[in-house]
Amino acid sequence: MDLTTRRASADLQRIGRRALALANILPRSTSADVREFAARLGDAADLLSSYADDLDNEVVQPSLKEAPRR
Repeated sequence: MDLTTRRASADLQRIGRRALALANILPRSTSADVREFAARLGDAADLLSSYADDLDNEVVQPSLKEAPRR
């Protein structure tokens, strides 16, 4: 796993843990809790979009290139 993938994974896990904690309290939440939950989901969406852009801009890794034909 490359550095970009590791960072994105760690960030998503952190955001996910916070969003899950907020989701668990939604039945007894305040409007501020719901807004924070929505913000965390927005953070995750932004991060995934950024990660997709990074993948689009990366050079194809040698292991993924087609092997020379013999």
